Amino acid sequence: MSRKPKARRIYEMTFICPGPLSESEVEQVIDQVLGWLRDNDCEVTRVEKWGKRKLAYLVKKNTEGSYVLLHVSGPGSAIAEIERRMRLHENIIKFLTVRVDDIPGAIEASEERIKRRQKMEEERAARAAETAAREAAREAARESEEAAKAESAPAEPAAEQPPASEAGAGEEKS
Repeated sequence: MSRKPKARRIYEMTFICPGPLSESEVEQVIDQVLGWLRDNDCEVTRVEKWGKRKLAYLVKKNTEGSYVLLHVSGPGSAIAEIERRMRLHENIIKFLTVRVDDIPGAIEASEERIKRRQKMEEERAARAAETAAREAAREAARESEEAAKAESAPAEPAAEQPPASEAGAGEEKS
């Protein structure tokens, strides 16, 4: 009796870690989930860290969380096991798995979203660099203006002291 190979499906798995976790703790959770996926014969094609975001409503007493998106291919039984582990993990407060190979155009839409996100990040980085350059130019202009003022201002004369003979003029002699 031969076993039929398990069908490999394509999934998007999104999970949220509690907001108070540090970046290194979130990385540990991601590594743990990736380990589970490898152990269950799944292939991870993409890992996207979306960073901390405000939650729309309280989730397990959290108002914000760190979002992570994984693109995974593997058998459905393995995904079920990963979801079971996520449900029990204390540092995963919410998760959602969507099988995208069944949805027409889902893979293309996902790739398009990735391209848009990369373009937005590049634009954001360019704006940040532009702003930093403007600030540096303003600071340099301010410093050169202050230096020019310091050079053009006349040296303050020392306060003149009256001669000794005049100093005692106001006092009465006895």
